[in-house]
Amino acid sequence: MSKVGRAAFDASRRRLEKITATSKTLTLAESGEIYAVALAANCTITLPSAPENGTVYTFIVSSQAGDDELIIDTGSDSRYFLGGVVHLDTTADENAVSVAPDGNSNSKLTLNDPLPGTRIECVSDGTLWYLSGGVASATVPAFGDQ
Repeated sequence: MSKVGRAAFDASRRRLEKITATSKTLTLAESGEIYAVALAANCTITLPSAPENGTVYTFIVSSQAGDDELIIDTGSDSRYFLGGVVHLDTTADENAVSVAPDGNSNSKLTLNDPLPGTRIECVSDGTLWYLSGGVASATVPAFGDQ
């Protein structure tokens, strides 16, 4: 592979970090990273309080030990979520529904007992956070205010 081809290949890879702690506060320097979240207890991930346009994070639940919550928090109701997630219900009726925030203040997303493979992406325009993803769980994800 040529040097130019190798540089393009290296630049297109995203860094993967594993989260096993009960909390993680993200920085702007970590934008673009993918987080494999191993839930062994409740885990709160706090997004940067002053994001820049194009700030992006991806979260993938990699393991789950029990009745654990993954909470993604913007830290302020003025930096609320737009967009939403698809809930893939794992109960006997196995419904799939779209779940969206209120569009004016919901700044916390709570995933109760998400199964491995659950994936959420958060992208900021510099003020608000846009969500997309799929949540496999018996419980519908919940949006809320601070």
